Amino acid sequence: MSMRSPPGRRIRHLILLAGIGALPAVSLEAQTAGEALFQSTCTACHSVGSDRVVGPGLAGVLDRRETSWLISKITGPDRLLASGDTISTRLAAEHSMAMPNMGITEDQAESLLAYLFTAAPVDVAAAPPVFTAPPREADVLLGRALFEGRTRLDGRGPSCASCHGLTGAGVSWGGNLAVDLTGAYERLGGPAVQAILSSPPFPAMRGAYEGRPPTQPEVAALTAFMIGAGTDQAAAASPRNVGFWFFGAALLGTALLIGISSLAWRGRRTGPVYREMFERQIKSR
Repeated sequence: MSMRSPPGRRIRHLILLAGIGALPAVSLEAQTAGEALFQSTCTACHSVGSDRVVGPGLAGVLDRRETSWLISKITGPDRLLASGDTISTRLAAEHSMAMPNMGITEDQAESLLAYLFTAAPVDVAAAPPVFTAPPREADVLLGRALFEGRTRLDGRGPSCASCHGLTGAGVSWGGNLAVDLTGAYERLGGPAVQAILSSPPFPAMRGAYEGRPPTQPEVAALTAFMIGAGTDQAAAASPRNVGFWFFGAALLGTALLIGISSLAWRGRRTGPVYREMFERQIKSR
């Protein structure tokens, strides 16, 4: 790390080479790699234009932010936010979501910046309204069944409730491995919810659905269910005390196992074999 030139200097070097029409193979390679990485990793949340998808549009971001800040933001957004960085804090509040750590290395981050230097600021088409009318009750019920896992996704991916809870929507149970989704539709908006479901930006979620993403009808049904699904933000923010229920279930399970074992082995030998032999010898005298 210490032997390498500062990222900003290397990026400025790329600009200079591009300006004189002498892009070396390495810079073209970096731009190509950056574009591929952007398409596979970043488009779920960002565009190269000025419009918002889930996160902000990236047009002009190289003018607004220092290169070192961008490298830190791309490679360790969670660490930057935890450090109290004011820009990260403000962006997380504005977009109701903190940028996840995608495991991007510094070299990959520099490739992304090299791509953004040359990418035309194209806005994505305005997302059509998710629903122009209240969703049908059948779609809401299907979305709830998919969320809870009572109906399997066509791709056989895990149900949302495996990781997420949702308070106040009648959901019977939900995991604590990821954020509670109470009021997520109202916080993020329909297009963002659909974008996340269609192309998960979070590493764990992406891995869970890799090669088996929800179908578009399933995404629509889940989105329909998310509308107004839970509004008790205070309850969602409180950690669920599930330890008591797990403890009770463990006691009940243990009692059942002991009872079943006792019934199955009620005729078992309760004393040593030699004792029976000894008693027979005594009686035979």
